Amino acid sequence: MEWCWIDVLIHLLAYPLYQLLSTLRHEIAHAVAAKLAGYTITSFKFWPHRDKHDGIFRFGYVAWQLPKGVTKTSAHVTMAPYYVDVVLLVTWVFIYSFVDFSKVHWWLFVAIMLLVSPMLDMIYNVFKAILFNSGDWMAVLPRT
Repeated sequence: MEWCWIDVLIHLLAYPLYQLLSTLRHEIAHAVAAKLAGYTITSFKFWPHRDKHDGIFRFGYVAWQLPKGVTKTSAHVTMAPYYVDVVLLVTWVFIYSFVDFSKVHWWLFVAIMLLVSPMLDMIYNVFKAILFNSGDWMAVLPRT
């Protein structure tokens, strides 16, 4: 398969869709883990917005209510999207090992969704923790 500038342009124009799908994947992972832990989902947003309570820009958001007697959110609920990211990265390695992508026109979409998106999700949230002392990773790290 030969590269064509139009293919690259299509994927660049599709970036907002990729971002929305990636955010949906991330927030669904939180929501599924929360439901499995017995929490009640009170809010679910997977589109970019400015939070009306604190004014912070968010790509997406899931809020849950803890069951009676539970005082702290499980680290597994908070870290669920990163478990999914690792699974997607392993899936990419497996697929890339067995599929002849020279004959697959949509290989860039597969690479973006299974390789680039999970890596960016992890990198973004690690830097958010380091630079702004916020986000999923800071919620589970021990406080000093």
